[in-house]
Amino acid sequence: MSEASYQRMRGYQPPYWLEYPEMQVILGAQGEVVDELEEGRGEMMLDAFILSMSEDRCEEWEKWLKLPPNGTLQDRRLAVLNFFNHINKLTRSSIKTLVAQFYDGARATVDASDYRLLVVVKPRPGNDMVDLDFSLLQGQLEIRKPCHLTLEIKRWYCTWGDIKNNFSSWQNLKDRMAAWQNVKNFIPD
Repeated sequence: MSEASYQRMRGYQPPYWLEYPEMQVILGAQGEVVDELEEGRGEMMLDAFILSMSEDRCEEWEKWLKLPPNGTLQDRRLAVLNFFNHINKLTRSSIKTLVAQFYDGARATVDASDYRLLVVVKPRPGNDMVDLDFSLLQGQLEIRKPCHLTLEIKRWYCTWGDIKNNFSSWQNLKDRMAAWQNVKNFIPD
């Protein structure tokens, strides 16, 4: 225990309390806690800022933001900072860009109405993306969307109108598509 912390703690108490041995023990214990806090104060101040945070604090940020821990500690700090620098308002254009980046050039339609943000992902023609995992897109949109909107992400499927416009007859459809799954996943150009 630091004598300075103990003496400082004694100065805060009324003189008659210092006559009790229990108070001496309590002040000694409190002095040790104050010493620990003073020793850790510098580290706490460094952890308060992204560019000076410790490795443990950086791991916490990476876990919260779901960022991979790649590179040196400084690289990882910059990745956390970069995450916040690139958060921009969600627009139809920014959502379409995210979809294209995450799903190999896929297109998207975006509708924001009735307190709902609906994103329909339409894979690129010729790209067989039957089982799309939307968890990455969902994670990126959830942290950026306004909290009053619900988020719904769906995969686009061909409609009867799309089939009619691209296949002039049922025979033409049968000749070009071997199975129903192929028709369902057909993506017009």
